Order: sequence, then structure tokens, then C-alpha cells
Amino acid sequence: MPGDAASTPAPQATDHATHSVQQDGGGSARGAGTHLIELVRRIGFAVAALAAIVVFVAGAPAEPEATRHDATIAAIEADDNANNARTEGAPQQQVVNGWTTIAYLGHISDQVDDLPGRLAASNDGRPAALLLIGVLTAAFHLGTKPSSRQNLR
Repeated sequence: MPGDAASTPAPQATDHATHSVQQDGGGSARGAGTHLIELVRRIGFAVAALAAIVVFVAGAPAEPEATRHDATIAAIEADDNANNARTEGAPQQQVVNGWTTIAYLGHISDQVDDLPGRLAASNDGRPAALLLIGVLTAAFHLGTKPSSRQNLR
């Protein structure tokens, strides 16, 4: 029956049907996998965006307590005014100005001594945390990116 016309179309139809089943079945399986990967990627990016927002808003450092130096400056100026009132002539005024300079330099050195503590209190760790989230997001993006080999199948 190899010459029979009825037997010839059947293998073609079977091959065509098998081929379309493989395309539909394989395409659907790959399509479902692609959709799942895409869903995982979207959820992952949403989580990363939410983490970045939380780090940015909640991770803000507390404002350091403002140190007021008005009282110290007022005391230095009061001493300077009182000493200048008792001076008679330029040489005594130079001595009083030297005392005032020493008092102001002492005040400035106190401020400089307090500076490391104030800087440590205002340390902002957000840039490092946001950079880490960015690097992890980039790694997640590359790890879940469909490869070109999957697209060729």
C-alpha cells in the first residue's frame, strides 16, 4: 500500500500534528516559565524599590543637638568690655585684646574638641545601604534575565 493515496497524507498530517503539538506544548511550557520568571522579577524589583524607600526614609540620621555658645561668647565679651574700661592707653588695650584672643581661642578649641562627637552622631549610613540595594538588584536582574539560548529554542 505504499502507492495508495490514502496512506500518504496520513504521515504528513501526523508529522504536522506532532510538530504543532511540540511547538504548542514546548512553547506553552517555555511561555509559562518565562511568565513565571517575569513575575518573580517584577516582585523582586518591587521589593527592592520598597527596601530603598524604607532605607531612605527610616534611615535618616537624627539631627544632632545644636550646641549654643551664646553664653560663652557673652561672657568673653563682658570680660573684654570690663577690662577695656579699666585701660589707659594703647599698651594696656593690647594686653586686654591678647586676653580676649586667648579666651576666644580656648572657646574655638572646645568647639573643635566637640566636633568628632557631633560628626559621629550625624553619620548617615543611607548611601552605603542604598548602594548595597542597588548592587543586589543588579545581580538579581542579571540572575533572572532570560538567556538568549532560551529565546532560540
